[in-house]
Amino acid sequence: MYVRGSNTRSEGHDRMLISNRDGQVLFRRDGKQIQDFYYANGKVLGESGTLSDTNFESHMVSASKMQQSAPGTYAVSSGDTLKGIAQKLWGDSSLWYLIADANSIEPTAALKQGMSLTIPTVNNNVHNNDSTFKPYNAADAIGKIDAEAIHVPPPSNHAVPR
Repeated sequence: MYVRGSNTRSEGHDRMLISNRDGQVLFRRDGKQIQDFYYANGKVLGESGTLSDTNFESHMVSASKMQQSAPGTYAVSSGDTLKGIAQKLWGDSSLWYLIADANSIEPTAALKQGMSLTIPTVNNNVHNNDSTFKPYNAADAIGKIDAEAIHVPPPSNHAVPR
């Protein structure tokens, strides 16, 4: 969407906004100053330009703020599964593959009671899975491209003087 406005009281002060179909502003111009805004999956990544300082840090999680679990070992109990252990340790069963990888075991391997598993270090609150990450889709970025016919009313019956 493209919006342009002008303030006739202050000369040379045009304002222009360009947004995506979700209403997020992608570009802003006030007079000669500009600002670009960046998004991914509907979330703000940052902004840069001459209207305000470049800012990407406020939208990122620093490593010092991430909860990290220290590596260690886990003694398998009767009935444990990789998904169940990941849920117990990290609160997310979808991270089971990290335990399998750290122990070089197949995803379908049966766990034996008393078996000792190495538990890798994991950032507990920052990870991607099928519900937190959506791959880039060019069609979403471009938006609607179908041509639509615009109805132009016929001219009125007012005669033009000659």
